[in-house]
Amino acid sequence: MKKIQLLVGSYNHLPPGTSETALESTYQKGYRPFLSVLYRFPELQATLHYGGSLLAWLERRHPEFIMLLAEMAARKQVELLGGAYFEPILPWVPGPDRIGQVEALTVLIRKSFGRRPRGCWLSEYAWEPSLASSLKTSGMDYTFLLDRSFRSAGLSGEIYEGPVTTEDQGRDIVVFPVHDCAASFAPAGGYVEALESLRSKHADATFLGLMLPGERAEELWLASGLESPDVYFERTFSAIARMAPELETVLPGRYLRTKGQLQRAYFPSSASDGFLDSGASEALLSELDSIRKRLGGAANGFPRPGSIRQALIRTEEAALLYARMQYVHLLVSQLRGDKARKKAAQEELWSSQCAEAYWAAPSGGIADPAIRGAAYASLLEAEQITRQKGSFRPGIIQADIDCDRAKETLFQGQYYNAYVHARGGVLFELDHFKSGRNLASGYGGTSADKGSLRRRCFVDALPAEPVRPEVLASGLVEDPSGLSTAWYSILEPKRPNHEAGFLVESTVPGPDGPLALSLEKTFVFKKNQLTVRYLLRNLSEATLERTFLAAFHLVPSYGRNDHALVALAKDADGTERERTIEVAQPQSLPNALKTTLAGPDLPEPLTLASEKPFRLIAAPYEDRSPGGTRWQGIALALEWPIKLAPGSEWKASVSLSFRDEKPQEGPAR
Repeated sequence: MKKIQLLVGSYNHLPPGTSETALESTYQKGYRPFLSVLYRFPELQATLHYGGSLLAWLERRHPEFIMLLAEMAARKQVELLGGAYFEPILPWVPGPDRIGQVEALTVLIRKSFGRRPRGCWLSEYAWEPSLASSLKTSGMDYTFLLDRSFRSAGLSGEIYEGPVTTEDQGRDIVVFPVHDCAASFAPAGGYVEALESLRSKHADATFLGLMLPGERAEELWLASGLESPDVYFERTFSAIARMAPELETVLPGRYLRTKGQLQRAYFPSSASDGFLDSGASEALLSELDSIRKRLGGAANGFPRPGSIRQALIRTEEAALLYARMQYVHLLVSQLRGDKARKKAAQEELWSSQCAEAYWAAPSGGIADPAIRGAAYASLLEAEQITRQKGSFRPGIIQADIDCDRAKETLFQGQYYNAYVHARGGVLFELDHFKSGRNLASGYGGTSADKGSLRRRCFVDALPAEPVRPEVLASGLVEDPSGLSTAWYSILEPKRPNHEAGFLVESTVPGPDGPLALSLEKTFVFKKNQLTVRYLLRNLSEATLERTFLAAFHLVPSYGRNDHALVALAKDADGTERERTIEVAQPQSLPNALKTTLAGPDLPEPLTLASEKPFRLIAAPYEDRSPGGTRWQGIALALEWPIKLAPGSEWKASVSLSFRDEKPQEGPAR
């Protein structure tokens, strides 16, 4: 009987922003035991992929691991796969970045192990037909797609006969079919469980490909009940070795050298189920769940519907980060003359393209402030590298960077960037260069648009009653005016004064019907401070009586660090006195004049102030994503009661500065 050709593989990656503790734990419980135990089974061959940032970390922290990997590669027990250095979703990134990232990892592998890779790993198995030519241009000969992608291409039995070839613009690449131990089986398991399942259903198979995410090793070990991950992998590889009479392990490069002509196929856009689900609407997910229940296990064989780009608009945060990445790509591509600067800027840009930063991956992904923050930090560094010293001048530009056919207003300064969106007139990015972070990179999750306040800055609302601190924490502030989501008209900017204005008209419920109003917001950008002047007009013939709320969702750190919030407020007798507010719990303080936020991750305190005394509300906030709740940042709100007669106006100004100093007020209009 002819032996089954078995491709055993593992892909390993942790995104930039992963803590040193998490990296070391995953190494000790996953990467190390897998490789050290496999070393003791020289008769077994394995195909391994390590992301570029992970490989660089291993070289720094565990050179003994690299030495062992090099020895196993030299004796042809393992084959190392290439791929994009920072593991982006390749179809998302611009063509030059695709090729550049693949070549960067190729260079690292060649320098470390003396041989360039010919196979390419795709993060989340994300595929679009145009990738074939990009990968071939990058020197890759083959890649790997899930068995479901083969079914989508009209191939069913071929999944168990081996690879096929596909092409784009006349440039061809080989595609191996694989089953993912974590994604192709229900319930998920390890190599042995996957093999038993496939062999029981496909006794006539001549080729089987199995891939295992290395980060799942600890989970598999704990589920086994064995005393250590080393023992778990000892049992696993022993079981595979005992199957030698029926199967033999192969390496993809060597396997292809034994093959002649391959069948040609064309694959539609596809990705892993979890990734596609992250971009699907709740209605579609509910429908898919119903189908699975009706079909039972048979549903696992059907391709997953959805677009691999849908995740980019599933959350506001993903859309904004993607737009920012594309904008910085444009800045980097325009850099001329200094090759060293351009290379440094490209590397920072590529780091920001790591897949997890753009979708709610099982490990946290975009919902993890550290991963999201690492992407923004790289983008800020790349942008600063592109700025020509001595010739950069602060200023306002207007450009549609998020492709919604409406221009965003971008203030680019030497001290900070401040980006304002016409939807809501909100500050959606506040880049503080000294701390290297976007302080307005809050996360609201996929449920953010269901009655919750947007997690941005200068988010305005007109609730009927004073907002309770716990309601601000939840974000579920009732605002019938819809000011935070309405589209504002953009007024002609006053560029010499660094001023940008926005105007919207709306209504709120009144005793005798809707009350019409307008809100004008003028952003004034200065060196280390920005001020927003508010002008609220009552356009109705009845009195407008509401509460005006200006909310700020700040990300001063990437964890529950201690933050000091000091507020200056007036006592009942008019005396001004400083008070410390505990931000671990929702709190409020009446008659405040300003509040200053400081913490270990803020090199300078951040101050909010107004010329009108306000009620200060402060609360920590979390996301409510299906993957669990995470501390995201601090919500601050300034609140005023307003009562406007017909045709009258209400004026106020709020300043946000990076130093504890008196606000630089402009004249109210």
